[in-house]
Amino acid sequence: MRIELQNLSKSFGDKRLFSNLNAAFEPGAMYAITGKSGSGKTTLLNCITLLEKIDSGVILYDGKQMQNLSHSKQIALYRKTISFVFQNYGLVDDWTVAENLKLPLTFNSSKADKRESINKTLELVGLKGKDQMRVYSLSGGEQQRVAIAAAILKDAKVIFCDEPSAALDLENVQLVLNILDVLRQQGRTILISSHDANVVSRCQNVYQLGNSKFLKLR
Repeated sequence: MRIELQNLSKSFGDKRLFSNLNAAFEPGAMYAITGKSGSGKTTLLNCITLLEKIDSGVILYDGKQMQNLSHSKQIALYRKTISFVFQNYGLVDDWTVAENLKLPLTFNSSKADKRESINKTLELVGLKGKDQMRVYSLSGGEQQRVAIAAAILKDAKVIFCDEPSAALDLENVQLVLNILDVLRQQGRTILISSHDANVVSRCQNVYQLGNSKFLKLR
């Protein structure tokens, strides 16, 4: 799915995070949005995913303007199109891995055999046999991979990751990035906010956000 941003502006009080921001994100590519802490990276992702309102501008998904969608259509967009991998993983700690992964299958009628789909996806992210483990018993790296497994099961066309390496060691960072790269090769659009050089180096396209400017570094 192609995402296009036209003249986006966003402020918090007297602080202007970005102004007249323009960019296009294409399918089959991985994008890093980098910048200092507090520069507005997470806010920009939240705006693109409609979790926060922009002050002005236009957000297009495959040419369709998003911010004027009705509430019901925005919910449908999340169910079918978008996955957001949060810093805190967005999982229910007391549930098993399998219970967490059944949620994204709720609205995916193509996944007839949920158990088989979950097991195959866990094998893909290197967590084979851990479907009955409680999330709280997993390491940070394992929980991050469960969150990505949820995005895979949802069959999201666009995956947003907010600081995916924040709580991970280098080995787990590379595991997560390898999985995201496979998803990129399958044609998904992947946007990552990060100030981690290891993450940024793995992305084909890099933007820097700061001082209300949005610069393409490569």
